[in-house]
Amino acid sequence: MKIGLFVCDCGRNISGTIDNEYVINYFSQKPEVHVLRDQYLCSESGVNKVIDELTTEKIDRVVIAA
Repeated sequence: MKIGLFVCDCGRNISGTIDNEYVINYFSQKPEVHVLRDQYLCSESGVNKVIDELTTEKIDRVVIAA
């Protein structure tokens, strides 16, 4: 099982409130978790990054933190 954790900063809306660095550092230590961070996951380029990671990293579980 491989989990994809996709963390969105939403500009500064989320990253100004939640410590995304802590979340990323914590989950990056787990071998079954692949983490991707983006400023705007809801944008077309953000969605394309998620799709690419799902394929290239063979992710079968998804968590979107946005």
